[in-house]
Amino acid sequence: MLDNVSNLVVGLDGEGGAGVFADYSQWEEAQAAARKPVRSEKAPDRQKADSGKKRLSYLEAREWGTIEKRIEDAEAAVNEKHIALDNPAVNTNPSLLQKTVEELGVAQEAVDELYARWGELGAKVS
Repeated sequence: MLDNVSNLVVGLDGEGGAGVFADYSQWEEAQAAARKPVRSEKAPDRQKADSGKKRLSYLEAREWGTIEKRIEDAEAAVNEKHIALDNPAVNTNPSLLQKTVEELGVAQEAVDELYARWGELGAKVS
């Protein structure tokens, strides 16, 4: 129907580009051609290089094996600090309250760092 009412089609590619086509079917063909992957002779070399990057070193593999336990322990420390903050003895003592809040911040930073490291190592593994 679009071909019957127009003699020119301006096709958008969805990535900021545009093209002028004689009819709608020509635009569809151009879109299909753009979606086809381009084969490169260097693709196997790139795969070899990528597979080399994805391997964990010996120390990273050891770290990967223990990181979940370390995260559990760090989260337990954060939970202990939260429980301590609920204690009335801590809440009524300003210096102890400040110390506990600072310790909670340090424990939370440790958890955040472990999760970040876990993400880095996980990216290398997969």
